[in-house]
Amino acid sequence: MNSAAPFAGSNRSVTLPNGRIAALRRARLLTQAQLVEACVQQRLYVSIATLKRAEGGRSVSLRTASDLARFFEMSLHELLVPMVPVASPPPGWSEMRTVPLLWVVPPAQEWVETLENLIGNLRGQRVMGDEGDLLCYAFGLDDESGDAPFYAAHAALRLREFEWPGRCPGAWIDFDEVLLESAAAPWHDATSPAQKPEAGLVRVSASIRSALGSAFVLSAEPGDLWRIEGRAQAQLPDTPALAGRQLELQRLLTGLDECRRGGVASMALLRGGIGIGKSRLAGECVRRAGAEGFEHHVVYARQHLAEHDTSLLGRLVVQLAGDGRVPVHAALPGLGLEHGAMLRRLLGQPLTPMLQGILAATDPLRAERLQADLLRELLRRRAALMPQLLVIDDAHEADDVFWRALIDALAQLPAYPILVLATLRMGSLLERELASRIAAACVPCFTLDLSPLTQADARQLAVAAGHGGGARMEACLLRAGGNPLFLACLLAGADDPAALPDSLRAAVHAEVGRLMPAERYALGVAAVAGDGCTAAMLEEVSGVALQPERVGLSLLIVRLGEDWRFTSSLVREVVYQQLQPTMRRMLHLRLAEWHRERDAAAYARHLALGGAPQAIDELLTTAAREMAQWRDAAAMSLLDMVQALPQTPGHSVRMHQLIGELHLKRGKPALAAVHFRRATEAAAAEGAFDARLSGVEALLQLDRIDEALNVLQTLEPEVYAAPAAIRARLHYLRGRACFPLNRVADGAAAQRIALEQARAAADPALQARAHSGLGDAAYAMGAFAEARDHFRACLALCGDHGLLAVQAGNRAALGSVLLYLGDVTASLEETLYSLDIARRIGHARAEAFACLVAGWVLLEMDEADSATEYLEQGAQVAEAVGLLRFQVLCGEGKARAARALGRVDQARQLAASAWQLTEQCALHAYAGPWVLGTLAGCSTAAERVPLLDAARQELPQAMYHNALQWHAGLIRLALEEGDWAGAARWAEALAQVPRTQGLPWAEPYLALARLAALQPAEIAGCCRAAAAQAEAGGYLDLARRLRAAAVRADAGLA
Repeated sequence: MNSAAPFAGSNRSVTLPNGRIAALRRARLLTQAQLVEACVQQRLYVSIATLKRAEGGRSVSLRTASDLARFFEMSLHELLVPMVPVASPPPGWSEMRTVPLLWVVPPAQEWVETLENLIGNLRGQRVMGDEGDLLCYAFGLDDESGDAPFYAAHAALRLREFEWPGRCPGAWIDFDEVLLESAAAPWHDATSPAQKPEAGLVRVSASIRSALGSAFVLSAEPGDLWRIEGRAQAQLPDTPALAGRQLELQRLLTGLDECRRGGVASMALLRGGIGIGKSRLAGECVRRAGAEGFEHHVVYARQHLAEHDTSLLGRLVVQLAGDGRVPVHAALPGLGLEHGAMLRRLLGQPLTPMLQGILAATDPLRAERLQADLLRELLRRRAALMPQLLVIDDAHEADDVFWRALIDALAQLPAYPILVLATLRMGSLLERELASRIAAACVPCFTLDLSPLTQADARQLAVAAGHGGGARMEACLLRAGGNPLFLACLLAGADDPAALPDSLRAAVHAEVGRLMPAERYALGVAAVAGDGCTAAMLEEVSGVALQPERVGLSLLIVRLGEDWRFTSSLVREVVYQQLQPTMRRMLHLRLAEWHRERDAAAYARHLALGGAPQAIDELLTTAAREMAQWRDAAAMSLLDMVQALPQTPGHSVRMHQLIGELHLKRGKPALAAVHFRRATEAAAAEGAFDARLSGVEALLQLDRIDEALNVLQTLEPEVYAAPAAIRARLHYLRGRACFPLNRVADGAAAQRIALEQARAAADPALQARAHSGLGDAAYAMGAFAEARDHFRACLALCGDHGLLAVQAGNRAALGSVLLYLGDVTASLEETLYSLDIARRIGHARAEAFACLVAGWVLLEMDEADSATEYLEQGAQVAEAVGLLRFQVLCGEGKARAARALGRVDQARQLAASAWQLTEQCALHAYAGPWVLGTLAGCSTAAERVPLLDAARQELPQAMYHNALQWHAGLIRLALEEGDWAGAARWAEALAQVPRTQGLPWAEPYLALARLAALQPAEIAGCCRAAAAQAEAGGYLDLARRLRAAAVRADAGLA
């Protein structure tokens, strides 16, 4: 018998062509075991041994051959036809094939490669021919291209969405014939398309439109044309802006790419709380998937339709079968008459009496099995055409039948490009069990947990929504707690509780409604308690012991250690608003009573929210206590509550006084001055001293010296009868005002009176401030040892009485004095300690001053890079809070550092800016000659003369440190230029400055005064001796300069 005949052998067995079954199996990316398993699922009985016989060309039973034909969706005759040997086509071979053609107006020539990469990723091939100024691409020329019209449409949209530098290319899609030859590229002989593409538009013919189904949004145009507006919307949210989810989105896109390239069925679980952005991220994934050639289907598990047979599984089957791409009458291999009847009923199509009888005899379990079979086969057919993305939104609402069917389908289609993305509510029962069920079915799966947005990401979201900043935005960020949907609602103006979207409220109310009454009451107590609701407090106040393992409860609130915390701030907000106002006030008062002896701040806050009459006094008292403990944020929160309550004049005075002091501590003197003025206006004449003196302190920080002195002069006659503490404070502020004006004697006298009055008042804080003022006065006179003693006395009082704010600024002041006294290491230690304290307590003025002194010390230690960093930090803080003096000196220090690093132009620019600010703010006495000397050192010889003359004129009225730094700068400049006579002359001038003899900082400079009397051969030795002296004192920058000068002197001799 001829074995090559289709029906060789007996009438009960046939011989399949050798290699035919193996080729068909490989085309579906199946192993032999997977094919056998798939056949069993379709009730086609093929064993592994029989499959191997069939693939090897040996005889098998006729039933086995029929089952394999049904599996591969072909007739038995087609399966038995011998395979044509694979060989090269004959030399003259050619054929015409009708395929979708995409015509594109080409961009600029340099962008053609980019265009071809975009199209090539969707299996488009360039068609050669005479198209003039158009490019033509064919789809469907390869056997694995899938549904060619869909790929062509996706490619056109991808071109339209790309950010081209010029105009966006237009596209036209239509069916046409392409010539395929054995040894040439595909050829299209039409000279132009039926419709020329227009820039930015994607048009298709009527035939293409009928093949696209409902996967795209199309609009009709005259002439039986259609324009593609975009991909069909997934009905998933596209607002608010996607912020802070880059890593999660990238992981999803990686999963899509793996699915498309590897053809692997897999799942992704997206978990998070209510409003955290699960659906928004899924919507972005759908949008990106469409651009990558995926077909998407979105099912909302929360929707419960009233029509007959509209289970979630049935709705998914209808979506997969209902857009015309899989006709109802199409044969689904492996499925019988029951399946066809079920599919028709789901689609709402008429049934014959026979089909009605079949369905009537089908029990519910069998009906579920039929729908599961339909799901598997429809998924298989669609995935064979193009990659599939299934999104199950609110998947925690899906029933067990649905998940069993979907997981089984994925397990049976392991080699098909299908990705299922499910959004799950954190804490649901399904969320706990689903991952293990998927793993048990051997379906690849990855899980992404969405946490609340960080503060930076939330702020980025607010900016994207059109909010540039301000107090309202900051309040919304704080209230939203990183919940993006809640934040978007607040920014949109939902200050009214009722203005929250009904969808959010309904979602939370639905979960709350599932709890028992006692649990709902405890949940309300937790909402009123807010953050930090301990288990002990909740049980004592509510009388209910919540069970953490309760599934429904864990969707809303979870227990972390000893605290109960809501899953998101949105849940807490909605639960709080759900309570009746009388119930809220009652619970606030009960919680206030619970906190009375435990937490004063919480006690005052709950009293205010409960409407208690004594609330405002408790808020003010507690705010003052919080400020004393450096809990400024808590104090400001309490004061914000005070501002919202009705106030008496006395309350208003206390409130504005406290707010002003808080702003002063935070380095915001302008705001502080406003509140002190309001406190003064609200106070009685005899009780306004505190507010008016605090206002003077704010003016001094703003360097509005003359204005501050005028206020003090007005106040002085009024304070004679005031308490000693008031008088001490007035004289202390007068002394401080004299300091930048270099009225040293007046300042010292005022501080001595302040110290006497402070001692009479037995006020350690005022005594410490008076010692600080005396130290400043001694520093201004050059009495550095005396200044050191006063600063140490000040710090001793600070240590004994916990005066951190005073200590923060005065440790840096002590460091500046020790720098001149030769203790450079101790100077740096004190300064950095001061900076640490200032940053910990949020004292901006002390921070700016400590950064400035640290820069000075590091410059002396020859650490210009590090000095620049500290000086830049100090300048930024000083500029932010308006500290003009520190801005000037930070700019001067940065100029010196830049020059030490060889950046002369930058140094000149910085020094010029510092001098300009000195003139604008009239700070000549404080830093004028110092800044002019630095600017002269960065200038040319011709520019230097008028600068030095101006500095010399201002020097007699300037503060003592100007004389030191001006002469030292000129000595360093002379050494750099090899002007030994000039260096000696300026050193002699420095020696004439009072108190420089015996000052460790000045001694190396003074040693150069004898350079003029030395022979050239002795100059280098003098410089080296001075360098050794400077190095011993810790002045490494000067030591380096002196050694360089010595080398320069030796070179001059040579």
